[in-house]
Amino acid sequence: MSTLERDLVGNKVLTIAGILNGTTNYILSRMESEGADYADVLADAQAKGYAEADPSADVDGFDAASKTAILASIGFGTRVTTDDVYQQGIRTISAEDISVAHDLGYTIKLLGIARNTAEGVDVRVMYDGTCEFSTLPRNYPRLLEKLNIQCKVFSPVQPFVSTHYNYRDHRKILVIDGRVGFTGGVNLADEYINHIQKHGRWKDAAVMLEGEAVRSLTAQFLQMWGILKEPEYEQFLTRPIPVPENAKGVAAPYGDCPLDGERVGEMVYIDLLNRARDYIHIMTPYLILDGELETALKFAAERGVDVHLILPGKPDKQFPYALAKSHYSALLDSGVKISEWSPGFVHAKVFVVDGREAVVGTINLDYRSLYHHFEDAVWMVDAPCIRDIEQDFQHTLEQCRTVENSSASIWQKHYLLRATGMLLKVIAPLL
Repeated sequence: MSTLERDLVGNKVLTIAGILNGTTNYILSRMESEGADYADVLADAQAKGYAEADPSADVDGFDAASKTAILASIGFGTRVTTDDVYQQGIRTISAEDISVAHDLGYTIKLLGIARNTAEGVDVRVMYDGTCEFSTLPRNYPRLLEKLNIQCKVFSPVQPFVSTHYNYRDHRKILVIDGRVGFTGGVNLADEYINHIQKHGRWKDAAVMLEGEAVRSLTAQFLQMWGILKEPEYEQFLTRPIPVPENAKGVAAPYGDCPLDGERVGEMVYIDLLNRARDYIHIMTPYLILDGELETALKFAAERGVDVHLILPGKPDKQFPYALAKSHYSALLDSGVKISEWSPGFVHAKVFVVDGREAVVGTINLDYRSLYHHFEDAVWMVDAPCIRDIEQDFQHTLEQCRTVENSSASIWQKHYLLRATGMLLKVIAPLL
C-alpha cells in the first residue's frame, strides 16, 4: 500500500494484480505439490494455525476481494468497494482440477486483479431462448446488465406457437478484442467442465484461433447480435489483426444459417466424406441422418476408407439416443465402425480426415443442426493442431465400447429403447 501511496503517486496505474491471501496460497500450493484434496489440506492448515477455525473469509474470497478494493481505490484514485469486485473462492477446487491445470501448463492461484479502464471492457453475452425452459430465469439479462454486461436472448420463449421456434442459435463463439477466438461444442455450464456430472463424464472439443481467421468469428457473432438491425461490422471488423508468429496451415471459420437455403454444414461434411482416401474419424453426440449423409458415410466405407464414429455411451436425451441406434445396423453393414464412449456423454463435434484436414465446431449429425439451427465451425488444413485432434480421437477410443452388427451389441437388451427408435423414425426431422 505504501508503494502505491508514496512511490508510484506520480504514475498512472493501469493494472494491479497479485496473490493477496496467504491462507489460500498455502492451501493451493500444498494441493499442487502433494496432489492432496482441499479438505485434507485445509484441516491440516487449521491444525497448524495457518487457517482460521472458520476459514470462510479466506477460502471464499472475501479477504482477497476487500484487499483488491482497497488497492484499486488507492492506485486508481477513485472509490472502489467490494460490491465492485467479482469474487470467487477455492472451496470447489479439486485435486483433479490442479492436475488438469498442470497438464495444460497452468497453476491455479486465487488472485486479486483490478484494471483501470476509461470505459470498461465491452462485454456482450447472447444465448438461445430455450435456456429459459430449464436453465436460466427470464430476468437473467437484467441481472447481467446490473454488472455492466450487455445481454440479448435469441428468440425468447413466447406464449404462442410459431414455426420460427425451430430456428435456434446453436453457435458457441467467444471473441476477445478481435484477436483471439474460440468455438466448438463447449457451452458455459458446470457439466461441460465436469464440476457436476449429469450423464457421466462429459467429453467435448473446442479450438482457439488467432490472427485473421478470428475476423470471421467476430462477424458471425455480430450477425446474431444485430439480427434485427444492421450489424456493427464497420466498428469491429476494420481493425488490423496481428499475424501470429510461425503460423502454419489454414483455418477457415464458417457459419450455417437455416434461412438462406444453403446447407453449408452438411455439404462440408459430405465433401470431406467424398474426398477422404485413408480415414475419416468422427465424434458426434447425435446421429439422426438424412438419406444423403447416410449414403455418403456408407459409400466412403464401401470404397475402403476407415470411417469410424464415436458416440455417447450414456445419453443426455433418450429419444435421440434411440434414433441414433436405429442407424447403426445399416452403417455397420457397409463397413462403418461405431464405438460408444463408456465413461459418459460425448458432446464434441469433430471430423478428422487423412491427418491433413479437420473440422471442429457446433454442427451435430442430426436434422436440427443441419437444417434448423444457426451453427458455426472451423475447417482446418495442414494446421499443427490436426495431429492433436487425431490423438484426442485415439485416446477417446481407448475408453470406448466397440459396437458389433448384432441386436445384442447395438441395443444391449434395451427392448423399449429399440421400439422407441423404430417408432421415432417417422418424426426424425423434428428431433
